[in-house]
Amino acid sequence: NKDWEDLAADVNGRLYIGDFGNNANRRKDLCIYIFDPAANTTDSILFTYPDQTEFPPPPARAAFDMEALFWWNDTLHLFSKNRLGKGDYITRHYTLPAQPGRYTAALVDSTLLPKRVVTTAAIRPGGGQVALLSYYFKLVLGFIPKTRTSIFLWEEFPGSLFFRGTRQVVKVRKCLLPTLYEAIDYADAQTLLIASESVPLRRAHWRLVKTTKTSRNIRP
Repeated sequence: NKDWEDLAADVNGRLYIGDFGNNANRRKDLCIYIFDPAANTTDSILFTYPDQTEFPPPPARAAFDMEALFWWNDTLHLFSKNRLGKGDYITRHYTLPAQPGRYTAALVDSTLLPKRVVTTAAIRPGGGQVALLSYYFKLVLGFIPKTRTSIFLWEEFPGSLFFRGTRQVVKVRKCLLPTLYEAIDYADAQTLLIASESVPLRRAHWRLVKTTKTSRNIRP
């Protein structure tokens, strides 16, 4: 366990554990573990990014952290996370075969999420909608932490080109204390469950968010 970040499952019950956290953009041992509970076996996917040639790259190009993963149609879909305050806020969509082996991930597409970094992803059961959970963080007056959480939704996309679909945004109700939401999944077709890790002054917690309360614009 170098830096486990996200978890997915396929239709056969296999679990995919993303050991690809890469805050420093230095890692050359990125891995996704495949655990089959029925057979009690574990295997792994080792991978690299096709567009990373520096370890680490300069801060302005530090775009190779990863915290988001889901399984869909025998493929693993990964969504990158920029460095807060230093990146370009472009999220890149990569894919990998959902089979053990050593691969170079395929770069499928990218999209700009203004002042937001992605922490996790999910696809609605049956497909048709993709959700990326993101947050914004800054220090007010240089020492007071402030966070804002948003969920980006895509629908009506061609095939697996999720970013080519229509995009909407769900603004998650603000919390009095800073909160880092790091997990998301569909509770049902219209409801998302999101969860926060433990932060100073607040325990880990979860909440339900309706996908129907959406806005097409997001305030930076």
